[in-house]
Amino acid sequence: MRRKAPFLVVLAVLAATGGYLAYSRLGTKTAGPGPQGVPTASSSPTARALDVPVTLVGSAVPLAATDGSPRLMPFGDGADALGRGTTADGHPIAPASFLADGNELLVLDQEKGRLLRSDGTSIPLPGKRADDVARGADGSLAVLDRLGAKDVAMLDANGRVRGRLPLEGTGIDDPRDVTRVVVSGKDVLVERNGGGPLLLIGGTDGVPAKDRTEIPGMPTRDGSSLVSAGITSEEQGRGWVTLATRAGVHRWTRELRFPAELSGVAFLDSDTGPTRTLWTVMLGGSTRADYINWAVCLDAASGAVRGSFSLAVEDPPWESFRDFAVKDDGTLLAATRTDKGVTYAAYPCP
Repeated sequence: MRRKAPFLVVLAVLAATGGYLAYSRLGTKTAGPGPQGVPTASSSPTARALDVPVTLVGSAVPLAATDGSPRLMPFGDGADALGRGTTADGHPIAPASFLADGNELLVLDQEKGRLLRSDGTSIPLPGKRADDVARGADGSLAVLDRLGAKDVAMLDANGRVRGRLPLEGTGIDDPRDVTRVVVSGKDVLVERNGGGPLLLIGGTDGVPAKDRTEIPGMPTRDGSSLVSAGITSEEQGRGWVTLATRAGVHRWTRELRFPAELSGVAFLDSDTGPTRTLWTVMLGGSTRADYINWAVCLDAASGAVRGSFSLAVEDPPWESFRDFAVKDDGTLLAATRTDKGVTYAAYPCP
């Protein structure tokens, strides 16, 4: 399991996922502060101690998948079935990533060279392979390819290529270090090494950025705030989530205490609805035998925890890239795999 650097995001989920690349992300050891304080987006970890509210995640409202969920997308040769492959060392390959497409799904089905909607229609990939996909407010799609084209291809809503944003350059020496693509407004950003500041590489119009500036956190979907998350103590199962304005004004920090050791932060994202929901997923456990994903839903206005749930890790692991997505209404979607196909379960935040 490859270690990666700290990771900043909007919805935090403490989790362990099943894929090889997902394991790499969740294996992240996010740097945390000493016992006297929790870092915020507007101060260094040692700048000052904070009176931080604490939530015992094991006591939070347990969340369950909605009726009609989970949804299975089967593996197979048909046009509406997902492709699967095998790595050189024998691990099964699952679809790399996915996102919510209204009430449907858009799955990065790299084995068949396409973006497959759950209604059976598809968009061809702009290259031979891809790792991740993100959507802009105008319907554009950002398709990340770290190993082949080593760029982010910007597609319009119909799948036509608008332009390509190279990964190599200021802030990125090795494109393999890129671990997520994010679209915020008209900006296209990438995460590196599972965490740290996001890097602006261009726009949704497909034009590369002249100045590749860093963003100190994951932008919320409305663009007003930045969220970050990390681990205070792995052994004690203590993590944190903090929110600040884009101008760097600290709004709140919440400490999360889990009934297990923590290994890293897996995912952060938010919604666009009136409830202003944040999700964080963190990896619990210290070995593959006891890995578990903890997903926590927070109120974006106050940082209060609304609920949580846990997901067991697949064994043996599948190779994938990102196994979580958030719908516009704040529902978290989580992907799990069997030999029959990929199941996408929906977990609403109350």
